[in-house]
Amino acid sequence: RTAANVAFARGRASVDQSVDQVAGQLNSQLGQLNRPRLDGAVTDVNAAILSLNLGAKSGVRAGDRLEVRREGQPIGQVVVTKVEDSFSVGRFTGASPAKPGDTVTGPRPARTPPRP
Repeated sequence: RTAANVAFARGRASVDQSVDQVAGQLNSQLGQLNRPRLDGAVTDVNAAILSLNLGAKSGVRAGDRLEVRREGQPIGQVVVTKVEDSFSVGRFTGASPAKPGDTVTGPRPARTPPRP
């Protein structure tokens, strides 16, 4: 009986770990789905440099990667290089040149709380 109890306890611990792992993964995936999105527009184009109507107040920060779309279809990506309160600037890469009025979208970056 003692060996059976030990085997049962080990099996139970293994199942509990697996359930915790799956629950953690599902929680993470749901968090990604529920994260608010950034939605804005290209306001100016100078070669491969785009100005966007999204800035720090919108949650944008340098290094963010946003998808550039035209008529609902993706045409490229912009990597934000400079951020001010109400606008940002970034480098565009894509199959066709970006134009003012193209939309930009992406997940709102997760924020880490400031250190005390």
